[in-house]
Amino acid sequence: MINIVAVKTKRGYYITEQEHLIDRYKGLVCGVLFYDGIQPAKTFKDDWFFIEKEPINIKEEKTQPNINYRYELKDKSMLSDKIPLSFKRESVASPGEYTYSDWEWKEEFGHLRSLYELKSDEQPKLMVPLEFTWNVILDLPIDEINEPVKMSYNILGKRDWQNAIFNLENKDIQHQLLDRVIFPSIILHNTPANLTSKQSYDIVREYVREHIDGRYAKITSDYDFCFTVKKVLKIAKPYIKKIDTRLWGSKKRTPTIKEVAVESREVEIFEMTHSESKYSGYTVFSGFEASSEAELKMQIDAYLEDLMAKINEPLVECIHCNGKGVVLNEEAK
Repeated sequence: MINIVAVKTKRGYYITEQEHLIDRYKGLVCGVLFYDGIQPAKTFKDDWFFIEKEPINIKEEKTQPNINYRYELKDKSMLSDKIPLSFKRESVASPGEYTYSDWEWKEEFGHLRSLYELKSDEQPKLMVPLEFTWNVILDLPIDEINEPVKMSYNILGKRDWQNAIFNLENKDIQHQLLDRVIFPSIILHNTPANLTSKQSYDIVREYVREHIDGRYAKITSDYDFCFTVKKVLKIAKPYIKKIDTRLWGSKKRTPTIKEVAVESREVEIFEMTHSESKYSGYTVFSGFEASSEAELKMQIDAYLEDLMAKINEPLVECIHCNGKGVVLNEEAK
């Protein structure tokens, strides 16, 4: 007895079974299932399949064990009275001590073993009728269930105590508990979806790291608990600044003065922490959330694109207001 669960659409039925349908389909446990003589089609989920109509009968294709096991002479030219064309397996060998399938040649025939190879004949496969129950749990007014939009974002994590890049994918997306209980897994990606504050923080952090243009911005804090980006603004009136180059804590009394040209200044443009850390003075980045996984991806992509456009915008101090404002650097566009 198998219990079939189905989601009905205009074009047909998406089906699954609570236990082992995928194993039956792949022939790993009980052979292959046929619905009214037709194998169900694979879907984007390993444990769900598609058929066009409600089945009248379900049959299972079972493989029968091979028969007529024998040892045949590899080189037919060696055929003689003492070297026959073939031996029945039982005549020259016996089941192994540990496994029945591992047959061992008897001692009196052992000198012939290298001359022969094991052969057998396949039996026709059997089509065995199965009893089944049929339960349509959902009727959708659509032609087919769309495949989830693939999500893949780089995030920085730890592997063997060292930083490593991982992929945040669809399997990492959160869905409401009630939706996971009510809706079958094949349509869960069309229900409200979200990422945690930490997951969202990790996505944004790594995306900025990979796409920042060092000519116009720089990362000044880069940790798994806080992150800061500052704009690099060309100043309206560059000037020369004298600095003491002595190392901090140096006991040297005579200052070592060096003149450097100051052509830019830094202004904080973006900072964040996440809800697990809530690092003091930083803004907690709320987790991304949307009405579906597809919308969630659109929201994340739009946010990242807009953020990088602002971070990498080539700005300079306004020469008309003596640096009290900034304007777009037309030469850098």
